[in-house]
Amino acid sequence: MNEWEEWECMTGSFTSLQHLNVSDCPKLKGHLPEHLPHLNNLIIKHCEQLVASTPREVEIEGVKMETSSFDMIGHLLSHTPLHSLSIYSCLRVNIPINHCYHFLVELNISECCDSLTNFPLDLFPKLCHLRLEECHNLQMISQEHRHHHLKRLSIKKCCEFESFPNEGLLAPQLEFFSFVKLEKLKSMPKRMSSLLPSLNSLYIVDCPELEWSETCLPSNLKELRLFNCFELVASLKKVVGNQPFLRIFAY
Repeated sequence: MNEWEEWECMTGSFTSLQHLNVSDCPKLKGHLPEHLPHLNNLIIKHCEQLVASTPREVEIEGVKMETSSFDMIGHLLSHTPLHSLSIYSCLRVNIPINHCYHFLVELNISECCDSLTNFPLDLFPKLCHLRLEECHNLQMISQEHRHHHLKRLSIKKCCEFESFPNEGLLAPQLEFFSFVKLEKLKSMPKRMSSLLPSLNSLYIVDCPELEWSETCLPSNLKELRLFNCFELVASLKKVVGNQPFLRIFAY
């Protein structure tokens, strides 16, 4: 819908709506319907004119950042049982990070949220799947409490990303871990063998400066793929140990 500019509807028009996909609407601006009490899946893709409100500075775990509270998304996340949120190629859209998202289970962010420098994992306590791609100012994932639900984590082409939580990533249920083309990342998460006991698939691509942070990997690891990661491949024997069921693909 290339010419669609504004969604005008009466309050209560979509009270039973559960899935909403808004894609390829380059002129759409303003707000989507706000009263969607049953919405649990939202996808926004290629809607370049959806804009945020005036940026303001907030502080999370001692890190100051500017965040734009995108009114529509903030309202939906706080007033609906939204389980899945995907935002693709919407350069002006940002997720408010000033309250906890209790219902969100899946979050996919790609080519948006440019004000996000620190992703606070504690604000998404039920999150199972997290994918961060081309978040150009994202520098770190922060965490203070153990996350009991996260199973899949993928970080891709975030050119400023450089660190995980200081004490290691506390995600005992994490099964799949992937990071691709993170040029500034130099160290793997600490204490992976004890903090990520469920990890069985680890994919690392185009991270030439990345090094192992310790000398062993989780004993449950079944598949390890390395591509263009020279430092990791060079010291691979030190971290693999005696894991007869581990499949290794190194290029």
